[in-house]
Amino acid sequence: FIGSPEHLFHELKESSSLGTVLFAFFFILTYAIMFILAGVIMEVISAVASTEKNKLFEAYLVQALREAQCPQTFWSTKTGFLNGLVAEPGKIMTHCGIDVKELADFAD
Repeated sequence: FIGSPEHLFHELKESSSLGTVLFAFFFILTYAIMFILAGVIMEVISAVASTEKNKLFEAYLVQALREAQCPQTFWSTKTGFLNGLVAEPGKIMTHCGIDVKELADFAD
């Protein structure tokens, strides 16, 4: 049928310039679609990785807080929670990158 792309391009060039332009257009269009799809795949992978990272962070923080020496009223009262923010639970949260001062402001 057709031996090589050069042969095809040569045949198109000899037959009409419109054929050459259409061939070039579809050739460029094919690569553009391929790069767009590659970008979409990268965005999906990035979103999945971010979601998984957040899940792992949340699981680590919950486990660390459960193992910590929390005051008895840390989980049940506002004052117990605020007192716990200056104790070991607050240190764990600070280590994880949580701003405990801002968290205390939200507790109000």
